[in-house]
This record gives sequence, structure tokens and C-alpha cells, in this order.
Amino acid sequence: MKEFIALIITTIAGLSTVIGGCIVFFKIKNKEKFISFCLSFSLSVMISLSILDLIPASFIELNNHFNLFKSITITCILFVIGGIIVYVLDKNIKIRKSNNSNLFKLGILNMFALMLHNFPEGIATFMTSYSDLNIGISLSIAIMMHNIPEDCSCYVSR
Repeated sequence: MKEFIALIITTIAGLSTVIGGCIVFFKIKNKEKFISFCLSFSLSVMISLSILDLIPASFIELNNHFNLFKSITITCILFVIGGIIVYVLDKNIKIRKSNNSNLFKLGILNMFALMLHNFPEGIATFMTSYSDLNIGISLSIAIMMHNIPEDCSCYVSR
């Protein structure tokens, strides 16, 4: 029964992308402002969740398995690897020159980011909901608040 509840919570969080995709049925007058707002809101939700909840909890977990020096080293190495991945993708995406070339490049980078983080996001939601229902629901709501504007901006940038 616990697995079923965790699966339902994860499914609801994942289906929030459909809500964000429904934006294609509306005509947006100023796409650039709308995309900027959606991406800013989505980014602020995930940054606040990461800084206030996920990073401290994962650091404590790392510290339980390793000593303090190894925990800080692992955290810094993974942060640098993430930055290198973004840099390599940014430099290797070839786009044709047009009025919205930066917006198109942002859309491509966003697509790669979505592919890289949606799968572990689902796993994290399921495992969190399975181990602690209250934290799982909180994480699910945060992911929904993150996914809806994120997907709005993806579909509007087409």
C-alpha cells in the first residue's frame, strides 16, 4: 500500500507537465516576457528547494558516510561537473543566425536539462514519498510548482 501511495504522488507530480503543456491552447502576446517570467519562477522554486532542503540533507547524509573533508570535496566536484556539462552544451550547440537565436539556444539547453533531471526527479519523489509521506508530498508540490511554469516556457518558445 505504501508503494501505491508513493507511486500516485509521483504520478501527480509528473503529470503537472501536462498542465504546463496546456499553454499551447492560449495565445501569448509577449512571448519573451512570459518565457522570462516562467523560467524565473521555475528556477526560483528549485533553487530555494535545493538550497534550503536538498543540499543540507544530502550533505548530512554524505557526512554520515564519509568524513567532513570528503563530503565537501564530493559536493564541490559534482558542482563543477554540472558547470562543465552546461559549458560544453552551450559551446557545442550550433544554431543558425536569426532574430530569436538566443531564445532557440535557450530552448535547446532547456531540453537537455529537462531530459537530465526529470528521470532522477521522479525517482527522488518516489523514494522520498516511500520513506516519509509528509516530505514526499512537500517535494511533490515543489516539483509541480517547478514543472508547470517550466513546461509553459518550453511550449511557448516553439
